[in-house]
Amino acid sequence: MDSTKAAHMDAILLEIQRKGWTIGAFLNDLLTVPARGSMGASSLRAQMVSKFLNGGTAVGARQVVEAMYQCRYGIRKKRRNTAGQSANAVRPEGGKLMAREHLNAWAISTVEELLDREAHGVVSKKGGFHLRNKDVTWQFVHSFSMENILSLLETRGSTVLRVLAAIAVPKKRRPDVAELEKPGFSYKTHFSQHVPSGRGNNSRNPYVILLVAAMLLMHARNAHFTLFQKIVGVWLFAQTAAHSVYAVLGRVGLSVSYTTVLNLLRSLSNSAKVAVRRTATARAFLAIYDNLNRKSRVWDPDLGEKDIMYNGTAATLVELEDCDVEQAFDVKVLREARAKEDRKKLTIDTLYNRIDWARLNAVIAMHVLNILTEAVPALEIHRENICEQFKTTLAIHRMREGRQTKLHPLATSDFNEGVTQENASVLDDIFIDQLKLSKEEVDRLLVIVGGDQSTIEKLRNLKKFMATCPHGYTRYGWVLPLIQLWHMGWADLERVLRTHWGKTQGDDLSAFRSINILLGRKVKDEKRPEYYSTLRLILDTLKADVLDCFRVHLRTDNLNAYFTTHQLSFSDLLKLSETIRDHYICIGAYERALHPDETVAEFFVPGKPSKPRATFTGVDCSVPSVPPFRGDQMLANSILRLLDSMLHYEFQCAIAEGDIGRVMNVMAVWTFTFTGSGHNKYANELIELTCQFEFEFSGALQKAILNNWLCNLSGIPGCWFPMDLLQEKNIKQLKKMSQKRNADFGGEFFQDVIALNIRAFILATTSMKETVRLARTSSIHRRTVKQGALNELARNLTELELHKFCAGRASTHIPRNDFEAGYEQLEDGNKLRDFVKRTLRDAGAIHETDSESQGVVPDEAEASGGNGVRVDLPMPSMQINGLLVVADEDDSDKSDGASSDIAEGHEDDSDAAEESDMESVYTDDEE
Repeated sequence: MDSTKAAHMDAILLEIQRKGWTIGAFLNDLLTVPARGSMGASSLRAQMVSKFLNGGTAVGARQVVEAMYQCRYGIRKKRRNTAGQSANAVRPEGGKLMAREHLNAWAISTVEELLDREAHGVVSKKGGFHLRNKDVTWQFVHSFSMENILSLLETRGSTVLRVLAAIAVPKKRRPDVAELEKPGFSYKTHFSQHVPSGRGNNSRNPYVILLVAAMLLMHARNAHFTLFQKIVGVWLFAQTAAHSVYAVLGRVGLSVSYTTVLNLLRSLSNSAKVAVRRTATARAFLAIYDNLNRKSRVWDPDLGEKDIMYNGTAATLVELEDCDVEQAFDVKVLREARAKEDRKKLTIDTLYNRIDWARLNAVIAMHVLNILTEAVPALEIHRENICEQFKTTLAIHRMREGRQTKLHPLATSDFNEGVTQENASVLDDIFIDQLKLSKEEVDRLLVIVGGDQSTIEKLRNLKKFMATCPHGYTRYGWVLPLIQLWHMGWADLERVLRTHWGKTQGDDLSAFRSINILLGRKVKDEKRPEYYSTLRLILDTLKADVLDCFRVHLRTDNLNAYFTTHQLSFSDLLKLSETIRDHYICIGAYERALHPDETVAEFFVPGKPSKPRATFTGVDCSVPSVPPFRGDQMLANSILRLLDSMLHYEFQCAIAEGDIGRVMNVMAVWTFTFTGSGHNKYANELIELTCQFEFEFSGALQKAILNNWLCNLSGIPGCWFPMDLLQEKNIKQLKKMSQKRNADFGGEFFQDVIALNIRAFILATTSMKETVRLARTSSIHRRTVKQGALNELARNLTELELHKFCAGRASTHIPRNDFEAGYEQLEDGNKLRDFVKRTLRDAGAIHETDSESQGVVPDEAEASGGNGVRVDLPMPSMQINGLLVVADEDDSDKSDGASSDIAEGHEDDSDAAEESDMESVYTDDEE
């Protein structure tokens, strides 16, 4: 301060002193607003004070208070320890407080009052965090997020939020005062950023902690502020937490009591019942169900006590879309079509002509090219074009883009659907007792009832037994059984594995058995092979074979180097892929490898001739009268394996993409392969589907079935999967929850607390992880490539010259051509005539005898472990950037729920896409 200002200040201070004021009294009188019209209400004073307090001056109230706080005359001098007493024991003279102490006390008191007002506003009903059971829905619960808490605090408790941030976040990591005072500032910017504390992907975010602390404090203030605590309670229930956990966490305010959670779940079940009954009145739905069982063990049995097997049925209602319900499900139209008996026209040509060979061959060539571009970085630029081809030129009947399946879990029952007569009770429970439809209303329209092959067989038998009933409903003619696809795909996996397994553990890489040993896999040749390991073995072998075919055909050891130097256009690459298909993935090539002619050296790349040991039929070539075998059995085996594996690969890809038309094309081929391999029940189901689609189903009904045969709970492209897999996932969670209480599946607790909320429980784990912003390391759908083993397989394929023609090369096994065997069985027409005659006499008798069950993948009751829990239940495959992504075995037991993070930001990064969160596949919006 210069001397002039100092002189002026002294003059003002002397004038204040002469008028009888102290500095404090002067400032107090100056800032005390006099009443209007009083003697002290001068306009000059009002104008200057108002300008000062309204921030109209360069030096405002904040600067003045700060100057008072920092002035050294207001700070108590520090006292030192003496020999007689410590500095802390010395009391201020006269008990007076200095200015800084006064300001601190005033600031704390002011902030305390402000926090009290804001906390009152936050915990009020208007804050939205009072959760009454009668008002709650799962949609509301699942929409809860930390962002919701942050918005509430920023709106009604900004000071509370700022104080907690000051406590939880170090000063250098939280916004400074200048940023806080900017218009439109929000903590959401900092909340969404990665905070570098902790380790790895699970580093802690202090903003999450402070928001949880806010929830606990508000709950302590008002016991009705329970939204967060109830959500935590539901999450604990989904994790089957012990009662003591609720008690402990409830004591510290993190959760509500176990009883409160049960009451909430019952309320949610009631709202679910209302929603599903409202949906049922429109009749735009299908039902899918499967058996449910668990074993209750008696660990210390008394006399007469023994283990108990609880059996029941779990069902789900799925809303139909993209169809005209009244037109498609008209019972009269279907009855009249069946009365015409047009299925008598069924011949082998009918079955054969349903295969679109041109489309199938084009799809196989595109898959061959896709496998090449996946393995060769130099060709990644063609990936987008390949995806577009599958969506357009090669598409047959795709599901509507962006469609998200709506479903409603139903209450379980203790009826055993594995017994034919109890299926009547299952249907009555679903449609009459739960959906509250009248029998007359149910009988008015057809209803698709889906399940695995065993369930569909029981439904057909039920309709057969009840066909003579005089009452419409109890004839169950309104039931339209529709076999689902995941179990059928599993049956084909078993067929492919068994056909090409082989007999020895030698170096015959045309057999899966040798490859299984080479790769160190644990696949077993059995009727019900483990789904994951079998699928991975088949698909890994398929890709290795295809790439080896390219190397052999192009005569190169390095495909990436080859295509880097030979830059081919997309059309040229497609022609090359068609050549690979024609030479290595078709029946013509298979026959040529077995029965070579003089052009075989031009068709196949020649390899080292083998010493003839036996013909491909096993005849000893040492006998002079028997001509030596000139073909190549190993190459022929590999070609047939490539064809069978590629068909299954196409089945998986078409399902994931939601192209049910392509799926049907593969199933048309499987009609013959299932027949030839002895999977007679699946063959009969496919023949029955052919009769229905060719002769009996109206166009509207066909459209309704095709548009609703698969489901997609996330709405994300490439995430379609069969509904029987959806039901299996629900059943897996039901079994997990059933351990919570030793009750049957038809009990009140299991029906009203668990079953109706089962989808929400599946989502609960992921929802909570997202709420606390936990990294999704435990639920990732990761495509783990065991590159070392695959490189070793490629080296052995090259060394063995498997895909070169080695004249006279024999094999340790001779796989059956299932398609040819099936065609031969159906060719004379007797089997088809018997089928038609049998089904015209009795529509439910599509299977001839019970002995035909050979080769069918057992249902859950037959294939479960001792406690009824499936040993191997997979996540569905996904199609990302044109690539089929298959989960690992370790993912099968991980959380099944979560939302739409799967492919965001990954569309241009195939490696990241392959690590997309599989939980999204099971995301759905609960009503």
